[in-house]
Amino acid sequence: MVDQILNIQISWEWALGILGMLIFIAWNTGIRLSALETSVHWLKEGMAELKHDIDGLRERVTELRPDIDGFREKVAELKFSVDGLRGQALHRASPLALTAKGGEWLRESGMKAHIDAHRKELFAACASLKATNAYDAQEGIFRLFDRMILPAEFEERLKRYAYQEGTGIDFLRRIGAVYFRDWYLKEAGISLLGR
Repeated sequence: MVDQILNIQISWEWALGILGMLIFIAWNTGIRLSALETSVHWLKEGMAELKHDIDGLRERVTELRPDIDGFREKVAELKFSVDGLRGQALHRASPLALTAKGGEWLRESGMKAHIDAHRKELFAACASLKATNAYDAQEGIFRLFDRMILPAEFEERLKRYAYQEGTGIDFLRRIGAVYFRDWYLKEAGISLLGR
């Protein structure tokens, strides 16, 4: 091997350019690191605030727990009361059938007269059910009665009657649906017992 010396001659313009480029790279890297530090600091503060909010929510949920339990008890009592009323109007056995009280509500609310007056339209609306058994027919009729738009005067009458009897319009609709279902199944030649 031969010892050789490498001499590189750089003019002062090139040296100044290289030095300027090194300073620019260092400055740009510093800005990026500073921005990264700021972002990490912002994330750290955000996480601290989020943790604080979660702790606050946890405390509020703990405070609400007794209220929620009390609400559940009230709903259970209300359900028991409503089921008691409904038990007076419908036999609980399958298939659903109206009791004497259910027949009374059907007549006095005006639902029976309304159904009798609109049987043809209701029967036509049930044609799309294409029910081949009592269960499918009943479910379709229940949906029909749940969604049925009633004339304003008649709906107002139902509201007054429901309030007077301590029940809801939805339940009066269900009583009407059971009444109509029996007539529909007979007209469609489907056994009520599903056999």
